[in-house]
Amino acid sequence: MELNDLKQTLKTAYLQLADDMYAIGRDASGAAILPDDGTVTDLMRSAAGKVGAKVSASVKREKRRCVFEALQQAKQQQMDLTPTIVQHMAVRLIGRHFDNKQVIVTFGTPGRTAADKSKLSPRDTIVLEASIKSQLRDLEMVAEQMKDKAKVDWVKSARRNDILDDWRRQRG
Repeated sequence: MELNDLKQTLKTAYLQLADDMYAIGRDASGAAILPDDGTVTDLMRSAAGKVGAKVSASVKREKRRCVFEALQQAKQQQMDLTPTIVQHMAVRLIGRHFDNKQVIVTFGTPGRTAADKSKLSPRDTIVLEASIKSQLRDLEMVAEQMKDKAKVDWVKSARRNDILDDWRRQRG
C-alpha cells in the first residue's frame, strides 16, 4: 500500500520543522538570536503541532481516497451503489461525507430518480463495509509505520542535529 500523499506530507512537514527550528535560533541575516528556554519550548511545541496537524490531515485524505476507490471498484463490479448509499457508507466508515458533486458524477445514474431504489441488500452493504474497514485498518498500520520511520529519521537527521548543536553553542 503506497500512501503518496502521506509520504509527501511527512517530507514537507519535517522540512518545515527544520526551517522553523533554524528560525528560532537565527534571524533572517543568520545572526544568533536564540531566546530563553521557555520561549524555545513554546516555539517548538507550536512547530511540532503544525507537523502533527499536517500529518493528521494527510492520513484523513488517504482514508477518504481509500474508501472512495473501494466504492468505485464495487460499482465497477456491478454493485448498485447510489450517491445516497455512498454518502451513508462514507459517514459510517470515515465519519464524514464525500464531496457531493464528485459522488454524483461517479455514482449517479442519468435518469435515475429517488423512486428507483437500489437493489443492494443489507448483507451486501455489511460485507462491503467490512472489507473496506479491513483496508482502512491496513492503511492505518502502514501510516503509523511511515510516521514512526519519519520521526526516527528526523531524530537522526544531520540538519536537526546541526541546529541543536548551534543552539548548544549559543547557550555557551
